[in-house]
Amino acid sequence: MLFNKHKKSSIFFIVIATISVFDLAIFFYLPLLSNIRQEFQVNESLIQFSAAVNVFGIGVSSIIYGTLSDAWGRKKLVLFGIACFTIASYSISFVNSIYILFILRFIQGLGAGVSWSVGNAIVHDIYKGKAFEKAIITLHIIIGTMVAISPALGGYVGNIIGWRYSFQLIASLGLLLFIYSIFLLPETLQSKKTTINLKNILENYLTLFKNPTYTKFLIIKVLMVSIAFVNITNLPLLFVETHSTSIENCGLLMALGASMFVIGGLICNKLVNYFSTNNIIKYSLYLIVLSSVTLIIGEWIGYLTALSIQLIKIPYLCGIACIFGNATHKIVSAVPKLSGSASAVMITFEMFLSSIGVRLVSIFYDTTIYPMEIYAIIAALISLVVLIKANYKND
Repeated sequence: MLFNKHKKSSIFFIVIATISVFDLAIFFYLPLLSNIRQEFQVNESLIQFSAAVNVFGIGVSSIIYGTLSDAWGRKKLVLFGIACFTIASYSISFVNSIYILFILRFIQGLGAGVSWSVGNAIVHDIYKGKAFEKAIITLHIIIGTMVAISPALGGYVGNIIGWRYSFQLIASLGLLLFIYSIFLLPETLQSKKTTINLKNILENYLTLFKNPTYTKFLIIKVLMVSIAFVNITNLPLLFVETHSTSIENCGLLMALGASMFVIGGLICNKLVNYFSTNNIIKYSLYLIVLSSVTLIIGEWIGYLTALSIQLIKIPYLCGIACIFGNATHKIVSAVPKLSGSASAVMITFEMFLSSIGVRLVSIFYDTTIYPMEIYAIIAALISLVVLIKANYKND
């Protein structure tokens, strides 16, 4: 099926809107963590688990959505995911138990898993070659802008209407998205299979993991997403409870960081015309290590403030932005006929490792920046080894 330019733009908008609303539930929520913790009277580690369990739910469902989308098509799965997400979001606003909150956040994640896994596949359905690479990078820039807005929005709106009504607001956006998608999202997969064969599924996954390009960039992207989640999950508590930052200012600081991610994406969109993907990723990893080492030194000598943390993280965030778009393009296009499965495996591994990383860092959380930056350095160094070793083999 061929789509004209206007139709492609409409489909691309729906993908962006779906991912934006689902990511909003993650980033809008973060400035409210301290308030939720105080209401339920639990410790920092336990309330951070409510973020980790949501990410875990996304990981569990992503691989299922991706596999089914290559067999049954994209649209029906997108609608199911939106419905699941919307119902869970509305239900969260009424919980009176931290454990029920965990369950509903997990279900919310099960719905949200459809966004990136099927969204990447839809973009691959409608764009090819260089156009697809540009579209993926543009997608990350736009979502980065949404991430830049949502923490500040969450801080202000949450402070005015409370965290419970904030989830009802998110549920309302989900409902609007569901209605919009029913009427305006076409089926983009051209060759659907009506049945799912377990043997074929396993063969497809084996094909993916045998592809050196896929595995190399998969490892790097998964590690980078995990440090991004560790960063955004721990920083709000660090700002509010260690550096005595107000919820509103915490949101603004998180928005500042996300803005740097957007700027990094814009720079990357220009760099792809002049430099190879491998070189862009390599130097981006150097920036991440440099920022993390600087933050550790700053913490050690006692000169860090909430603002200085975000300023030092500018190279770090720009580097992550450059890696996200380039690595995703390589992953999803490595085996074109398996774009849905390729994207699903990527998202699943991202969410699993991110949930583990968030939980691991929360266990060692000591009101300092040490745990999250040590995690970032280890992840970046592993990525560098994978990148350099793979390039050496190819040479």
